[in-house]
Amino acid sequence: MMTVTSVGLIGGGRMGQAMARRLHAQGVPVQVWNRTAERLQPLAAEGIPVTTDLPALLKGHPVWLTILADGPATRSVWSMPGGMAEHAAPDKVWLQMGSIDYPTTLALAHEARQRGLRFLDAPVLGGPMDVPTGRLIVMAGGDEEVLEAVRPVLEALSGRIVPMGPVGTGTLAKLASNLLLAHMVVGLAEWLSFGQQVGLDPLRLWEVVKNSKLYNPVFEAKFPAMLEENFQPSFALQWMTKDLWNILEAARQFGAYTPVAHTMTALYQAAQNHGLGEDDYSAVHQILRLFSRGAGG
Repeated sequence: MMTVTSVGLIGGGRMGQAMARRLHAQGVPVQVWNRTAERLQPLAAEGIPVTTDLPALLKGHPVWLTILADGPATRSVWSMPGGMAEHAAPDKVWLQMGSIDYPTTLALAHEARQRGLRFLDAPVLGGPMDVPTGRLIVMAGGDEEVLEAVRPVLEALSGRIVPMGPVGTGTLAKLASNLLLAHMVVGLAEWLSFGQQVGLDPLRLWEVVKNSKLYNPVFEAKFPAMLEENFQPSFALQWMTKDLWNILEAARQFGAYTPVAHTMTALYQAAQNHGLGEDDYSAVHQILRLFSRGAGG
C-alpha cells in the first residue's frame, strides 16, 4: 500500500480551491495547478502552494486529484503535451473527483491502467460550502486497494466514504444523486411559481411546507434564493445542465426510462439559453416564472 505524502490538485475552480484549503487545514500537503493561473492568486495569498508547471506537479506528488468542470476538460489535462498521460506511473494514483460523464470515466480509467496508473472514480455529494467542515460524501468506484491508498486524502475532505463498486459506479452514483437533487429543486421552483401565479402568499405557503413532512434542507436553502431572486451560485446552473445531459446519456446506455429527467433537462437548457448559466442552479425558477407570465400572466 502506498503511503500518501502529498497531493497534486488539478483544478482551481470554487470546488478545487475549497478542497485545497481543506487539505491544507487538515495537514495534508497540497499543491494546486489550474490552466488559468490567475484564479489561484487567492490560494497563494493564503500560503497554499500553487504552480504553473503541470509536469513538475505531476512528478512531485504521488496522488493526483482532478476536480475539473466536465469530461472534456478532464480528458484535455490527461492528454495534453506534458499532461497526466505522459507522467503516468505505477507509484501514482489518480483520484478523479470531478462530476463527469460515464463513458469518459471508463475510457480514462482504461487508459490510465494501460500506463500502470491506478485510478479511483470518486465524485462527491456536496458543494464548496460543505468542504470546510468536511461534510462531503464520497462515492467511490474502484479497487479496494486503490481506495485504501488514498483514504487519508478522502477522510480529510469528507465525512463519509461510500464504496459503490468498480470504476464507473462512483460516476453513476453522482449522476443519480444529482438527478434527485434536480427533482427537488425543480419541484420547489414549480411549487413556488405556481403559488405566485395563482396569487398565494409565498411565506404562508412556506409555513405549510416547513412544518410538514414535505420539508427538507434543500428547500430551506433554495426557497429564500428563489423568493428574493438572489442566485449567488453554490452550484452553477450550467453545471446542473451538463449533469442532466450526462444523466440522459447514461439512461440511454442502460435503458433506464427517465421521462421527468427529459423535461428537467429542457428547462435547465432553456434557463441557460436565457443567460442564467452562471447563476445558482435554483435560478431554474426564473424560467418557470418567465413561461408562466407568457402563458397566463
